[in-house]
Amino acid sequence: MKRKLALVVKPFSLIELTARIKANIRRARTYQAMPSDMGVKIKDLEIDPITHTVIRQGTLIDLTPIEFEILYLLATHLGQAFSKERLYELVWKEPYFENGNVLNTHINRLRMKLKNNAEDATTYIKTLWGIGYKMEDK
Repeated sequence: MKRKLALVVKPFSLIELTARIKANIRRARTYQAMPSDMGVKIKDLEIDPITHTVIRQGTLIDLTPIEFEILYLLATHLGQAFSKERLYELVWKEPYFENGNVLNTHINRLRMKLKNNAEDATTYIKTLWGIGYKMEDK
């Protein structure tokens, strides 16, 4: 796909240049290609976006659509830290208005569902205090 270059003719104002740069960054983030039909395997989890299923060690894990979206987003961006605000906006597709407790609740439920039993120490979602969350394949 060829991209059309937008030219800014001199003289130009810094305000207009800043606005154009911000708009291009916003477009790049919005239309960034995400693998929508690729399954993901992390540790002993198998995540299938086509069937919306998560399997751990042969056992199907029943997740809500929101829990699945959170897990799939983190799994497809291994090692990338997401702030609570960004994660909320990507999953719920609406602005974040101090809705941290909603996200925390979903993350906690997701963590509980991913455990085999109470003694299971496997960690999939890592909390980055003061930053947000990320998932690692370690």
